[in-house]
Amino acid sequence: DLLIPNQPFAGTYKFKFYKDMVVSVEGTDAFGKTASRSWIIRNIKRPFIRNTISYSEIKNDAKKRRIMIDIFEVNRDKFPQEVKMKLLVADSLGNFISGLAPPDLSAGEARKIFMEIIETGENGKSEYITNFKVREVTEKINTPYDIALCLDYSGSMQPFRDALESATSVLLNSKDDADRFSVVRFSNDLLKDSDLKHSSDELVQKWTSRKKINFAGTALYAGADAALNTFDTTSTHQKVLFLLTDGQENSSFAHAGSGLAYNIQQIAEKARKLGVKIYPIGLGGGVNEGLLQDLAWLTDGKLLLGYEGKDIEGIYGELSKTFKNYYEITYTPRSKSDGKKTVLLKYNNNQKEVAVETKFFAGDKFRIFENTGFVSSKNTKLAKQPLVPKQAVAFFDVNKDNLQPTFTPSLDAVVTLMNKNPKATADILGHTDLTGTDERNLDLSKRRAETVYAYLVGKGIDKSRLTVKPMGAKEPVWTKEKEAWQAQENRRIEIILWE
Repeated sequence: DLLIPNQPFAGTYKFKFYKDMVVSVEGTDAFGKTASRSWIIRNIKRPFIRNTISYSEIKNDAKKRRIMIDIFEVNRDKFPQEVKMKLLVADSLGNFISGLAPPDLSAGEARKIFMEIIETGENGKSEYITNFKVREVTEKINTPYDIALCLDYSGSMQPFRDALESATSVLLNSKDDADRFSVVRFSNDLLKDSDLKHSSDELVQKWTSRKKINFAGTALYAGADAALNTFDTTSTHQKVLFLLTDGQENSSFAHAGSGLAYNIQQIAEKARKLGVKIYPIGLGGGVNEGLLQDLAWLTDGKLLLGYEGKDIEGIYGELSKTFKNYYEITYTPRSKSDGKKTVLLKYNNNQKEVAVETKFFAGDKFRIFENTGFVSSKNTKLAKQPLVPKQAVAFFDVNKDNLQPTFTPSLDAVVTLMNKNPKATADILGHTDLTGTDERNLDLSKRRAETVYAYLVGKGIDKSRLTVKPMGAKEPVWTKEKEAWQAQENRRIEIILWE
């Protein structure tokens, strides 16, 4: 870790860094009050793609400007006969590089840049492939897109709200006429702002007149499913879902009664069935990268990370350009077996030989439980496995323990699932906000949990299948309640369902 001591807050500091390095800055003001901030350096960040240059412009560059390749999408529709990969090829200044494939270069010259593919299966065996085709796809020969925007409007996304809304307005205003867009927002609530539409004017009108949405809760899976439902299954357009979120989830189960997804497995399976590539756009410093990365590679998309509000417009702009101008590699896998495949593309970056990696999954026998927010069975019931992640099923007013009617559908969904799974049991976790004494909060959280317990028993669930767990203020969603909605998200009931 790097600590910069005894320096003024303003200034430029130069130092050598490496991937995943932690940089910490600490300071003390004239009154003795200290403050600190830390960053993790994930990688060298190039500028977002905005312009295009020809390879001939940099081929003989005396400074040997680097070529950077990123695999941003996989097409495995014809596996095991063939696999296609879409590539973004840029220089270190953020320019897309054209002219790297035939007919601009000969096949032999192109092979000096795109050198070799190494595909490794779950058994660890690697296959080396040099017989593949490279072509450049331009806007003139590209197929139109259907793009669903699925936007996280939960409390944790508040710092990005203005930038998100501004960038989305720019995107809808500047969309290609041939493409169609839909828009869905989610917190605990779900709002569909628009079905798939061609008209920029109509999309912008619907976006600017969007309804207000409640901040509490995060129905990530239900929101993504609602966005998947906007796709036209008969369309021949390329299908993409932009999922802007920090990857946190706690209330999708409230929408299970409407037939919407309540776990990531359902989302991945449905997207694959519909042929939708999911592009999670992770926002903020607390992104659940593992979950979003799994969702991206299992649906043949790409995870992109934004650390500041201005990154949203940059990501939108780069994707819009990259979807219309890219390189496509087609190869025939040597291994025909299903399962996880790791693909390494070796290439010459105009200075040396380097590589870029992606993954895809052949077949349908996959299971996702890592990184999903599932509670480890080691802490509770050793013989049990969680049916769904820990879910916030009800929220409460200050000092209240009465169940508001708006949350009964969430509990009815619990009843339905427990009736379908006679061996399922439920832990009911009561929580409070951060005000009050420990003793008072423990009692209040118990009363809230008992209110939900009584509701479930009244719906026919046997008492022996339910466990009340008062948590008080020990496990807040928000450790500082600067806003009223943060305190509201802390005043909640969570349920863990076990099978």
